[in-house]
Amino acid sequence: MFVKLTDGTITRWINMDAVIQMRFDDDKHQTELFLLRENAGPTFVDESPEEVRTLMDVELERLSQIAKWTMGRQR
Repeated sequence: MFVKLTDGTITRWINMDAVIQMRFDDDKHQTELFLLRENAGPTFVDESPEEVRTLMDVELERLSQIAKWTMGRQR
C-alpha cells in the first residue's frame, strides 16, 4: 500500500509495506521511517506516526471500497 507523505517541500509516495519501523524524532520534528530495502537509509517525513497511521487507514478503506465495488460488478 502506498501513502503520500511529505518531507519539507517534497511529496512522494511511500510503500508502507516496506516500512519495518517508524518513530518520531523530536529534534527534527519529523517521523523517521525505516524501510526494508537493501541499502535503504532512514526516510524522514513531516507527518507524525499518528498521521501516517490515519493516512494508512484511509487508504485501506479506499482499497476495501474498490474491492467491494469490483466484486459487486463481477456478479
